[in-house]
This record gives sequence, C-alpha cells and structure tokens, in this order.
Amino acid sequence: MPDTTIFFLRHLEMFKVIMEESGPLETRTTITKSHSSHGKIRLVRTIEHSRVEHKKFTEESIYVVFDHGLVDMPKDERGKEKVLAKVELAFQLDTSDQPKMSALGEHVFAYLPLQRIPQFQFLVQSNFIASASRDATYRRAIEEILLPYQNTYKGTTRPSDLGETKIQDSERIARVESFVSLPWTTSFRDLDGEVYLAPEYGTRHHELLQDLGVKLFSISDAIERVSCDLVTVDSYIRTYPTSDDWHEKCANTLLGMLKISNEVNIRPIKQFGIVLVGGGWTGAAGFSPGGLSEIDFPRTDNVGIPEDIGLNLVESTAASNAFRRKLFQTLGVKYCPRDTVLARIEATQRNHPSNPLEWHSHLKYLSHYHAELESLAEWMFVPCIDYAWPANSIHPFYLPGDGEFDTK
Repeated sequence: MPDTTIFFLRHLEMFKVIMEESGPLETRTTITKSHSSHGKIRLVRTIEHSRVEHKKFTEESIYVVFDHGLVDMPKDERGKEKVLAKVELAFQLDTSDQPKMSALGEHVFAYLPLQRIPQFQFLVQSNFIASASRDATYRRAIEEILLPYQNTYKGTTRPSDLGETKIQDSERIARVESFVSLPWTTSFRDLDGEVYLAPEYGTRHHELLQDLGVKLFSISDAIERVSCDLVTVDSYIRTYPTSDDWHEKCANTLLGMLKISNEVNIRPIKQFGIVLVGGGWTGAAGFSPGGLSEIDFPRTDNVGIPEDIGLNLVESTAASNAFRRKLFQTLGVKYCPRDTVLARIEATQRNHPSNPLEWHSHLKYLSHYHAELESLAEWMFVPCIDYAWPANSIHPFYLPGDGEFDTK
C-alpha cells in the first residue's frame, strides 16, 4: 500500500492497518496527513512491531501541491456536462526544500492511487472518468503547467493558480533552447538567477512558455555560459578528465554555435581558451594577439609526433576524439606536414639538447617516414643506457639480449 494512499482524500486524515501473525507478533501501520506551513502537506508513516520487545519506526514525507484547471475536456458519455477538470500535481521535497527523486516513480490518482508511472517524479490527481481521458488529462496538465514551473520552484511560494503566475516574477528566470538542439543541460551549469528548462520542450511550447515569462535561449546566452565556466575554479572544461564523454558533448555544442553564429559571435568563441596544448589552454590558432600562431595535431597517421621539437601540439587524448578534432580544426589546428616534422627532428638533434635520452620518439618517427635512413648517421644520436651517442661515433653499439650480435 503506497504511503500516499490518503493524500488526496478530502476528509480522511489518518489510516491504520493492524496485521496479526502467528504467535504474539502484531504489526500496526499508521499513516497520518496534516497541513504544514506554506501550503505543504506532511505525511507520517509509523510502523510498530510488538512481540516480546516493542519496536517503532517513523518516516516523514513533505509535499508541495499545485493545482490547475483544464478546459475543453475529452467527450465521454459519463461526463457529458463536464467541461472543466481540476488537476493537482504534488512534488515530494527533501529537508532543504529541493525535489526528492523516487527510483520507482509516483502514482496517478483518482482520489485513490490508480497506477504508478516510473517516469513521473510527482503525484497526479484528477477526477478521471475514463482511461482515455485520464491519459489526455494528465498529459495536458504536464504540458501546460508542470514543466514550465518545476525548475523555478523555490520552496516558499505556492501560487493558487499557475495560469495567472508569470515565471519571470519568481526569483529565477527560466530559459528554453530555441536556436538548435544542443545538450546545454548536460554541458554548462546554470548562471546565478537563471535555470534551464527540461529538455522535453519542443518548438510548439515556445509561445506558451514566453507568455509565462520564459526567455528563449540565444547564442549570446551560450557564449556567456562558456565564458563563466572558464573563469571558475571548478571549470568543467578544464577540470573534467580529457577522456570524459562530457568533452565530446561540449565540442558538439561549440561546433553548433560556430556553424550558426555571425562574425560578432564567432570572435569571442575563437578567443576562448578551450584548446589544450602542452599542459596549458589557448584559443584559436593565429587569432588573438599574443596567442599561438600555429597549433598542430599530435600524430601523423597513427605515429606520434615528438613533443620536444618545438611544435605546439594538442594534447593526445583530446585530439583522439572525432568531435573534438573537428572543433580544433574549426579553430585553426592543422596536421603538420611530414617534411616539417622530419626537419624539426634533425634540427633538434643537431642542436644537441640537454636531455637527448627522450629521443625514442624521434627514432620511431624517422623509421616510419624518413626516405634515406642511411643518411641519418651524419647527424642522428643513438640513445643508450647512460647517454646518447652520435650514430657515426667510433664506439660500437650493441643491442641488449642473447642474439648473435647482442650483448651477453
């Protein structure tokens, strides 16, 4: 029996069930209903077990209720004169007045519970007269009043008629996406004083939502959210692991913004420090004064480009995702030509840098792409256990192992 069984019964405020089992065991379940401050309803469920030892358990739930009148009801022989239906929606709250979720969903009521709907996180009550009209009624109730208001509820306000309540009159301004289907609710957090609406909305809801005070989402709003994220200590862009799926969603969102933006909006997007290069963040290549003039992807085909040859390489994991690669290309990141990489490797080795023992990546790249391997002896260094020696050194080189020409 649901704890909410007597929730919508007008005159019944307590319900008790006594179950006697074999032996001295007796279980008493009592559900009481009372009205608390700010129009909330309080349900208390008490379970008492009596055997040798008396045990008592109490659980309390708080709900806030909204009601709404629907006109133009579906025609039905049992309700010919019925033109208005009152629908009530009740949300369970936690101790901080935030919505409390149920893994099992909540019930649809016709004063008593009829059916539990796993997708619903609220109780729905109306004087349903047939299954067909029941479905039509509560779905219309959700479209007309539930989704526009649920994200703006602050816990201390209970308007008696949501039809006369403007969302913009509350302490938070709601926004609905309007320019393109982008996953904003999974990308960037709400700004102070604003909140995203539920993703179930479609274009057909916009006129109604605007009448209720909802502001449509614009490219400028999107840019502002990205900008605010980048300056926060726990920035999603800069603190989420580079392998996290969130970055793919973010890249897809930013690509959508760039695709439909004008020059005025493209400029701030390209200035965002969203390209990870060498452990730091930068904007589009060659776009901002003082920024990097060139940025390259970190691989040629499937072979990694050495990181110590003076190129600005995108972080390898970030560049491995197709959506992020496409975004980086849009921001001016390029594939470095093989000849440029080979020339940089030669110049680096000829300059004999301080830590040549990291040249294993040089050898791998050279073995794949250098056309004349015999000519490498003129300038290439060979990394050994203790140091890197010139390939044309008078010292013999040995391979560690047990082969015929290896060291023993």
